[in-house]
Amino acid sequence: MIKSEAEIRRKNTIKELKKERVDVIKGLPLLSDVENVHIKSFEEICKRALACAISASLSSELDENPDPELAIKIHQIYLQKYSVESSLLSKEKLLFTNNYSNSDLIDVSWNFETLWVILWSLGLVPALGKPFATCDSYKALFIVKEKQDYEDFKACCHPRPVSEILDAADLYLNYYETLKEKQNNKNKKTGKLVYDVVLERKRAFVWLLSEEKDYYNFG
Repeated sequence: MIKSEAEIRRKNTIKELKKERVDVIKGLPLLSDVENVHIKSFEEICKRALACAISASLSSELDENPDPELAIKIHQIYLQKYSVESSLLSKEKLLFTNNYSNSDLIDVSWNFETLWVILWSLGLVPALGKPFATCDSYKALFIVKEKQDYEDFKACCHPRPVSEILDAADLYLNYYETLKEKQNNKNKKTGKLVYDVVLERKRAFVWLLSEEKDYYNFG
């Protein structure tokens, strides 16, 4: 019997999980085949990358800067420079209006991991790397800030094939489910996976492959 693209993808995911000594959760839903999948538009992904980077940078500044109003003003200039004032998500808007909680600040600081996935999907990061540690946040910001404006950023992107994004998404969804399962069963093997890194990267993949605008709505 000929296996579908999704079944072949899952078989490859399982091989990778076993290699990394991560337990497999059986029966998880398969992702759609390439021809049936929904993926965000190139423009939407580019705008999310830029707004995500600027918001993550602001979260770092607010965590350290005694003058939040100044930090916000500087990052509002970046939003205007890259034409993404209208691309902020719910929690990011709270930071820019100086109406955030410590929990909001922490959530947005993890934007670096979602940004890493989005930059990878745009071909600006050569390899995702394993979620055994946090990404190189300085490199992620440099990739964005070296671009002159929105059009310059777009011109440097070389989006990855949808099939490659689906392969990585399937792996991360399986990582996440095994980590969740470990909360109830300490015997589950999760290798060197870091929960928060997997969570945020998984959130980015779900956003890329859905119609949901705000990935803070995902668990």
